[in-house]
Amino acid sequence: MGWLGLILLLFITLPVFFILIFLNIVTISFSKLGLSPDAAFMLLFAILIGSMINIPISRRRIAYQSPRPSYMHFFFYKPPPVTHQVITVNVGGAIVPVCFALYLLQFAPSAHDKRRNKRIDRELKEERKCRLAEVYSCNKITLYCEADTIAQLERLKALPSPYYQVDGQVHEVPVYTRGRPSKSGPRKVAQRQWQIKAMIL
Repeated sequence: MGWLGLILLLFITLPVFFILIFLNIVTISFSKLGLSPDAAFMLLFAILIGSMINIPISRRRIAYQSPRPSYMHFFFYKPPPVTHQVITVNVGGAIVPVCFALYLLQFAPSAHDKRRNKRIDRELKEERKCRLAEVYSCNKITLYCEADTIAQLERLKALPSPYYQVDGQVHEVPVYTRGRPSKSGPRKVAQRQWQIKAMIL
């Protein structure tokens, strides 16, 4: 194979290579819009096939003027005489993209949705801030009655909140007597206190 064969092979493979790259780029672009590769290929195929179909909308006759005689035509092509003006809609260039755009509109967030999402985010932050303040204050409190501590935890759990829930446990906090502990036995407990360990879920 000489230089001529190599150039011929290059001219044959380069268009196929560029076509494959173009199809890959189009498929990836459509996948960014939420389409699967098969659906993207079908949409591209519909656009390519539809580009060969024109739907006439209006048609009117126009006055034909014979062109000036020319001795040179572009690639020996002589344009035919035009007697009618036709306005058409291309299926692949207009109808298929418009239908696809209408399909995507139902997934596009509206201005109302954006305002609602911002309002919900603001409410979430405010609600979490309030719940964190309540949980932090309750975790610092130490009570001398276990029943009162459990009731305080239940009250904290029962607080109405559409976004967050509070859960926790009651821990015993023993207070030992002063002085050194005895080596022969456990330390003596002077009194027992109770504390809440709560958290936001």
